[in-house]
Amino acid sequence: MNKGVGLLILLVGAATGYLIGNYDFGAGSGSVGHGEHVHDIRNITENIPSVALEVRGDNTKGYDAEISFTNFRLAPESVNDADVPGEGHAHIYIDGKKINRVYSNWYHLGKFEPGSYEVEVRLSANDHHELAVNDEIISATQLIFVQNGSNDMHTDDDHMHDEESHDHMPE
Repeated sequence: MNKGVGLLILLVGAATGYLIGNYDFGAGSGSVGHGEHVHDIRNITENIPSVALEVRGDNTKGYDAEISFTNFRLAPESVNDADVPGEGHAHIYIDGKKINRVYSNWYHLGKFEPGSYEVEVRLSANDHHELAVNDEIISATQLIFVQNGSNDMHTDDDHMHDEESHDHMPE
């Protein structure tokens, strides 16, 4: 795609709140689309970080995400700066839609209506590239099943005892 056309689509998408598809604006860079915007990916080959996620009910009938990291330092003071290996921030998604940036080990998700939801955390570099190994985003995902509009929930682990962990650390 011509970079000028890609930029026009990006600007129109930003103005309307919609981007359709994934766009690769440079040779050798990958792109990841999720809802309203697209992030390029940065493949990591050394000191590969990982992320783990546990969603649990809180005492307000809402939910909290506890997020743990290895080989990765949260650096909110460096957001939008140049990439520094091993540091950055995370993005949190519900059902594939980006909710917010994450700068700490805890994030309050709020209340959910009854139903099932996929909560995902992805690692991002300071410059917002999503971190990946072999073009697979480094992420952790947990399915939650909310009952009765409260924090009376169970996770995918309650249903699928023999399934692999949903923490995604590509090999």
